[in-house]
Amino acid sequence: MLYLIITAYVGYKYSTGRDINVILDQCLEMAEICLGYIINLPFQIVETCIDYPLKELYRYGPSVVGWEGQSLSLVCSQITHMGDESFWSRNVDECQKIYDTKELAALHFRKPLVFLFLAYLVFLVLRSLIHTWAVRQQNRPHPEMVEIYQTFKMLMKVLQRGLNGRDDERRKNRHR
Repeated sequence: MLYLIITAYVGYKYSTGRDINVILDQCLEMAEICLGYIINLPFQIVETCIDYPLKELYRYGPSVVGWEGQSLSLVCSQITHMGDESFWSRNVDECQKIYDTKELAALHFRKPLVFLFLAYLVFLVLRSLIHTWAVRQQNRPHPEMVEIYQTFKMLMKVLQRGLNGRDDERRKNRHR
């Protein structure tokens, strides 16, 4: 068996001019990349489905939860109460840092609320499923009652066959 593997390796190496170790390294790199995507998938889902909408809501949402899409320099002047819009237009980098800090703080406050809301929804769904299952189990007849009914039904069939057999014998005797 080992001879077959070595022969296949040498034959492949010399026929294609490619080293199988290079191919195995490439396969290993692809496996690492795929594993990285699989490991990061939950974080990507949270980023896409929760973080991004919350950031958009903070930037473009109504004044109760966001900045109504105002310019960044106007937002910074309202946050800091220092300087006007033209001052922050000249200091865009500092303004962006301040805005990012405020956005991150809002995200840290709102993200747990979203998770609590989602957990509550999951709780409601599970409770509904369990309630439905319990009602179905409650409406099912007891297995012993089903067995008694089936036995009774079988006995009735046997009795009907027996009575039908007697009626057939009486009819035969009458016609003779």
